[in-house]
Amino acid sequence: MTPSSSPPSSVGARPRRTPASLSMTILFLFAFLGAAASSGASASSSSSTSTSSSTSTSTPCSDVTDLRRRISRSLSTLSTGGRPSSSSLRGVIDDVLSRSECDALVRLLEPRRFVSGGGYDSSNSGYTAPHGYAGLGLRELSRGAASTSSSGSTSVSGSTSDDGAPILTEDQYDRLLEWRERARSSAERALGLCPGTLRVDFTAISQKTPGGSHRPHADNAYHKFVPLPPGTSGESSASSTVVAIDTSRGDHPFPNRIAASILYLNDDGYDGGEFYFARPSDGAPDVTVRPGAGRMAVFTAGVENLHGALPVREPQGKKREGEGEGEGEGEGGECPPTRRLALAMWYVADAEDEEKVPKYGSTPSSPEEEEEDPNLHPLFELPVKSIKRGGLRLALSLHLLGRQNTPSRGSWKFVGNDGDAAAGRGGIDLGMVFQDGTGMISVRLRDDAIEVGRHTDGPNGGRASLRYALQESVLLHDLLDELYSLAYENGDEGEGGDGDKDSIRDEDRLVIFETSERGGDDDPIERARMTLPARRA
Repeated sequence: MTPSSSPPSSVGARPRRTPASLSMTILFLFAFLGAAASSGASASSSSSTSTSSSTSTSTPCSDVTDLRRRISRSLSTLSTGGRPSSSSLRGVIDDVLSRSECDALVRLLEPRRFVSGGGYDSSNSGYTAPHGYAGLGLRELSRGAASTSSSGSTSVSGSTSDDGAPILTEDQYDRLLEWRERARSSAERALGLCPGTLRVDFTAISQKTPGGSHRPHADNAYHKFVPLPPGTSGESSASSTVVAIDTSRGDHPFPNRIAASILYLNDDGYDGGEFYFARPSDGAPDVTVRPGAGRMAVFTAGVENLHGALPVREPQGKKREGEGEGEGEGEGGECPPTRRLALAMWYVADAEDEEKVPKYGSTPSSPEEEEEDPNLHPLFELPVKSIKRGGLRLALSLHLLGRQNTPSRGSWKFVGNDGDAAAGRGGIDLGMVFQDGTGMISVRLRDDAIEVGRHTDGPNGGRASLRYALQESVLLHDLLDELYSLAYENGDEGEGGDGDKDSIRDEDRLVIFETSERGGDDDPIERARMTLPARRA
């Protein structure tokens, strides 16, 4: 679907601003009931009318139990090929933030400060960042360590050119948290929920650059499209419908999420980038929400609200890189960077799942100061004399990818992070998630050591299953075998042994361990083997 000035299934042309404070105009998407099939003129008129009007009826709020009943009814209708009423499960709100508030935040968020894949690289379940996506979480935004200039003076400021400087000042961070709460409470009202029902599970400011898009997905379940039984085409002529894939094994990382919201922070400097609700029959864009600074889409998190984002495009008439004076923020006639910014938030009902909001200045600013992950259980550490991190990451990735179906198909799922960004921020380089979701083996490549650990923040109350424990030791022995081969063996020894002409020189090896004798008492690999509960067969 390509955007136009008045697309048939588009919500919100350009929002009309009220000069006063927040105007809570909740636009429930009745377009889902048939606007996609109506004519362009009719849909455009309907969209314009509903955007500029306020809800006049007041209804009593409901709790999460009632919300789940509404979702269940919607899923039941979908299962028969019908088009459920979505007016109580999704909505669009204008002016959650004013344009001046959005502009002030955008100015502080320099493009280079965003983390590639931010928010996805910390997931232990195989979620990968969509193309052209970068993000900032509260962890990055709360960093308040002072930067030191060449003269030795220190300062704490907002977005600066010094990578060590914080992105936000303490006052700016506090203001962001106020806006976060405003978005949360607005999401509750849009879904007809009583105050305090929704709790924030995760907060991120997303940055999508040209080509950045997001395929249709749900936020608490994987999905698939299945053929409808004969005679159950419902109100549409669709031959298939969306269903959630069984998640009883805990495959999805966020099954407890019940709702989400996307708040646009800017609507200029780019084309495209529209958020959309997907058609339940095939995942194609069905209802789009046009960008508008301060406009927020709210929706429940399941397959009843498949959603995605259309690609961000360079705006027409914008100079290509190198044709202007450089990349700037619009000053001096320079073109601003092409990017779509949004405040993304996901919600849960249980207080135990609520996001911990870091106090300003409490988040470490360097990997050496990272606080301990309560869900990480260190298994062993292999000290190294030298390491080629990029090459070793690639070699181990290929090795682990080949072990995903051991001992049976789908036993493990490989996860990995490209580049050094994740590891440099305390993340993992490589991981293997077990099929029941109760545990993950993680590998972190440091300059002085290789760390191997177990993560147990899955659906089993922080405990790994017995099945996982049995297979963990098998996989770890196999991983140690591969590291031994990379560190000590030759590429093709033939009959020549260590003196063969094909011997690998030390300077060409991907890793060299701190040891006086391979296989000896101080060999890190052998010491690691002794910690494992099962030996190799």
